[in-house]
Amino acid sequence: MLKKRVAIVGYFGFRNAGDELILESIINSLRKEIPDIDIEVLSNNPADTISYHRVKAVNRWNPFGIIKTIRNSDLVILAGGLFQDITGFFSIYYYLATIVIGKIFGKPVFLYGSEFTPIRYKFNHFVLNRILKFVNEIAVRSNGSLKFLNNIGIKKNVILSADIVLSYPVVKLRHKERKLKKIGLILKNSPKNINFFVELCESLFSRLEAELFFIPFHLDKDISFSLDIAKQLSFPTQVASWNRANELFYIISGMDFIVSQRLHGLILSILLKIPVLGISSDPKLKFFFDEFGQKILQLEKISCDSVVQAIVDVWEWQDEFKRKVEDILPKLQYRALLNTLHALKILNFT
Repeated sequence: MLKKRVAIVGYFGFRNAGDELILESIINSLRKEIPDIDIEVLSNNPADTISYHRVKAVNRWNPFGIIKTIRNSDLVILAGGLFQDITGFFSIYYYLATIVIGKIFGKPVFLYGSEFTPIRYKFNHFVLNRILKFVNEIAVRSNGSLKFLNNIGIKKNVILSADIVLSYPVVKLRHKERKLKKIGLILKNSPKNINFFVELCESLFSRLEAELFFIPFHLDKDISFSLDIAKQLSFPTQVASWNRANELFYIISGMDFIVSQRLHGLILSILLKIPVLGISSDPKLKFFFDEFGQKILQLEKISCDSVVQAIVDVWEWQDEFKRKVEDILPKLQYRALLNTLHALKILNFT
């Protein structure tokens, strides 16, 4: 039997931890079932992708390379939170174009743990409706995305899965102390909010007497923002860095509490069973925390006092939160594995 060849499309090679963990999880799950599978990734930095993930890679901006990769594949996979128009109008059309290329060459296309939010423009709803009807299967990672697709008329071949990173194997951790000593801050680059976060850090340090550690997830964007905050603080702190995204499991496991503006900061904290507070207006964080009956704080509606109090509350009720995680997490992990099972079905391996 000839080797199966898979093309993987996403926001890869940008040194964004969440997307690199998605890619690593997809590769590991596929190789577990098909050890000799041939994987090629569209990447912003093919050399890094080849080195870190031991796959083939082509420059995502090279149209001839894109066409060749898709034409030679047996399955085109699009993965992650690709379908949104908040960061720019072009992004969503880049990924839709890869779907069109795949269908032109008669290739099956599978949306693997995808997200559809936020999409503000009605015209984009119209275009999505027209193109997604040709996709073989769509696995969405949240009820919010499932509802969105239903609302724009996409109901056929859609399943509810979960983020594939939830299937990442996690080793047993050391016993945590009951005193809140170390708080990890996973912040998104937002210069307009720098004064708020400086004030918040000062409040956390003075009122909770905890050490603060900045943990950037998107190195090219977040690390400079974290450094700018750190320079303005009246006390010493640290800014972590990483070479491979899976190093973040070790970094976060050393924290007692996490405050995160990024989805995969929440996901890694949940996997490690570390108390976590989400701060974001991005619906995908809300969709994920809805699974656990937890609320996400919206940055535009909070004060430093309310954040500190929320941290104290989550810390105080952490045992109940962990019990809820232990109950719900296995269900999400099963849903995460549905992504791979459906990919295997399309490849005729089930």
